[in-house]
Amino acid sequence: MKKSLSNNTPLRTIILLIVILITSCPSIALWAQNTGALPTLSSTKTDSSNKTNTADWEEGHATISAQQSGSTKEITLDTSLITFHQRPYTQAWKTNLGNLGSASQTWLLTNNNQIGPSLRRQVNEVYTLQADSLLYFNTTKPFTIFSYQMGSKNENLLRLLHTQNIKPNFNMAFQYHKLTSPGFYKAQRNNHDLVSLNAHYTSNNKHYECWGAFIFNEIQQDENGGISDISKLTDSRYADKKTMPIVFQHDDYSTTRSAVTNVQKEYIFQLKQTYALGHSDTIWNEDSSLKTIQLNSRFSLVHQLEFSTNTHTYKDLRPDSAYYHTWFDHRFNALDSVFSKQTWTRFDNQFLLKNTIGNLQHPLELQAGIGARIDQLSNELNNAADNTSIYSNYLVAHLDRNAMHPNELEVHAYGQFIATGSASGNHTLQLQVAKKISNQLGNIQIGLNENQSNAAFQFTNFSSNYYAFTKDLNASLHNQLYVKWKLDKLHLSFEARQHLLSNYIYLNAQQVVSQSDQTIAITQFIISKNFVFRNVINTNELLISQLKSDDPFAIPSFASKHQLAIQTPAFHNAMQLTSGIEALYHNAYYGNGYSPLFQQFYIQKTTRINNQVNISLFFNVKVKKMRAYIMFDQIQQLLGTQNMQAIGYAAPDFSMRFGFNWNLVN
Repeated sequence: MKKSLSNNTPLRTIILLIVILITSCPSIALWAQNTGALPTLSSTKTDSSNKTNTADWEEGHATISAQQSGSTKEITLDTSLITFHQRPYTQAWKTNLGNLGSASQTWLLTNNNQIGPSLRRQVNEVYTLQADSLLYFNTTKPFTIFSYQMGSKNENLLRLLHTQNIKPNFNMAFQYHKLTSPGFYKAQRNNHDLVSLNAHYTSNNKHYECWGAFIFNEIQQDENGGISDISKLTDSRYADKKTMPIVFQHDDYSTTRSAVTNVQKEYIFQLKQTYALGHSDTIWNEDSSLKTIQLNSRFSLVHQLEFSTNTHTYKDLRPDSAYYHTWFDHRFNALDSVFSKQTWTRFDNQFLLKNTIGNLQHPLELQAGIGARIDQLSNELNNAADNTSIYSNYLVAHLDRNAMHPNELEVHAYGQFIATGSASGNHTLQLQVAKKISNQLGNIQIGLNENQSNAAFQFTNFSSNYYAFTKDLNASLHNQLYVKWKLDKLHLSFEARQHLLSNYIYLNAQQVVSQSDQTIAITQFIISKNFVFRNVINTNELLISQLKSDDPFAIPSFASKHQLAIQTPAFHNAMQLTSGIEALYHNAYYGNGYSPLFQQFYIQKTTRINNQVNISLFFNVKVKKMRAYIMFDQIQQLLGTQNMQAIGYAAPDFSMRFGFNWNLVN
């Protein structure tokens, strides 16, 4: 028998939207003073003309730039106000289990370029720091970004970044992220600690350049197994969600913590260095008071070394025989526990030759080389490890040409092919071409991604102290073709993605590893349209997905995001104000279930999550380099409409969040 989750109806959601719009917009409009424009990303350079104090921390003049390792493309930090209030980990069509920091899934398919041996399909990657995404700064003064968010039920999120140049050619940066969220329901606490330390050095003659990074990620997730009876969500006796019965109900263990936990620990060290062959020229200004070094080089040697270790640990200190019956039969006593620990240690070393073709000021850069990696994967039980060591050699190449002017062609390509070892034949290919056609016709971007990779170790070799399995699986192949068209003049963009997946691996409804023997075709369209009238901004984004009903994916065929906001200056432009309403809608679909034992989502086609609307109100303010917000989430729950995130996992109750971001220059 097929069931449905969530008790809202389309009529109720429409009425709710109208009521909120009518009651909120007039009061928000009182802030309007003059016209506004759709905000955009701005540079991180600060202006000292409005300096009002002489404290140690001030908004003095500083020149700050940021790039990723090995890239010359400058990245600007997001200082916009209209999206500042949005949760940092649930954008781009991502959802979690109803509590900040919990396992995450996405409705928008992407092609992961990771190939070769791997530990598992990540559900926490959205929260972690990764070496390839770190920013390397160059700043004339110490620069700090301090962000803090506080929400209902003791939800806290702290993000701190500090960077400064030790010397003009040597910069260091430090990051720390702390997330704690006990959640609205019993025993669903999340606790994250993320740390990164990275440095960038350039020799005085510009020939040698080095990037180094160390990262530590620890993600702790208490598992409550979901709500045991979702019909109780509308029972007034359980108005306090902390009293709601859950699957892993162990009050004898703790009333706040769960006896079932998943913990991920990850250490990453990366070193990337280049040496440019060629000569340097010294150029002086007109009065010979300032000199600059200009490097003229066609060839460079590139070396990258990376070492990482990733551990996932599952513990159940109060196991229930009924819960584990799907996998094994065992009658537990009071002292028994279920334990699983998987570890992946990876060493990767590559050498490339970089060739600069064409104009040195606007070059086509080609890199090609070889690499070697060692992967060790293991199941560790009672200090006895089941180890699998894999040695691989691979070929790798990059091709990059950035557009220096709006009408120029931009090209990026990347390829990697594993030639030896058990993962031989695994490969990834990425190609992207972008160009501005004209002001009237906008920009177009076309891309192709292909990725073939062996099954993750978790799907082929899993062990706990009571249950183990091995499974032979074929390598999965994922092809993606996409076209994106953007017309800034009309605030309009359109993107089409075509996915073809072969030998796709997933957990079925019995939470057992399965592999599809059919080629799966999924088409997705992302349409974005913004309207701006004076100081009123309306943003709209649609996600349309075409897939078969029996495909092993949980994606609604239609979802949309909408925002109606008013942005206006105040106090003679000393303050910027933005306030409004947001709504997220999706139609009914068969949602994913979640398996704590594997920390993976599983496919089921029995229970549907009905049409849902999430409503939020926000008020954002910006004063100089400080931004702050107050937000009210899950407004629709004030009318008794309870939304679901996954099967057995409900959205949080109506709540309030407060947060701020402060850019400090010393």
